[in-house]
Amino acid sequence: MSSQSQSPAAESSGAAQTVFTRYEFYRDGYRRATRLNIALAAAVAVSVFLAAGLIIWRPEPRYFPTGAGCSLTEMVPLNKPNLTDNRILNFAVDAVTQAHTVRHDTWRADYERTRPFFTEAGWRTFLELLQSGGTLDFIRNGRVITRGFLAGQPPVIIERGVSPQTGVYTWVVRFPFNVSYETASATKVQRMLAKVTIVRMNTLENPEGIGIESMISQTAAETDQ
Repeated sequence: MSSQSQSPAAESSGAAQTVFTRYEFYRDGYRRATRLNIALAAAVAVSVFLAAGLIIWRPEPRYFPTGAGCSLTEMVPLNKPNLTDNRILNFAVDAVTQAHTVRHDTWRADYERTRPFFTEAGWRTFLELLQSGGTLDFIRNGRVITRGFLAGQPPVIIERGVSPQTGVYTWVVRFPFNVSYETASATKVQRMLAKVTIVRMNTLENPEGIGIESMISQTAAETDQ
């Protein structure tokens, strides 16, 4: 058998084709690598931007302690209000009327029911005023039944904001109310004016996150029925 060798022109053409094919392969590879690098650079830039945003505009932490029944409750900082004005007003009225609704034969339990309305310091002050003002002796010794109830103008918030002394949010509520004093022989109604200072508390101490720091009741007028 005889073999024929390719001519120099054919060999040159084949070599050129091989070089051109390799050139296209490397060119395509370079283009793919370039596109990939651009995509990676864009991804890195976006990641850096997002990370910087999280650092600069990081939201305040929000805590959710578990309350009764294992329910989640958002923890509001003590220097911010956590309840509506209407709830604050109702809280003050409920506390004052209950604190002035007492029987001579159940006075200890009656006053104890009002304790959850107060802070620890507020409760101690309230008890001290009952004793120093003679109210407790008057009820027990005179066998008196008292009942507090709202009358006249509705309650209003006269002050609010962060206390410079304690750094916690505070409301001051004022409103008129009546107290009836009933004995075996007579009933008297005394017009009163309440000024209640309510402060933020930890919800672990009070489920509503508020408590009365001061309850001041002043006599407005007294009438016989």
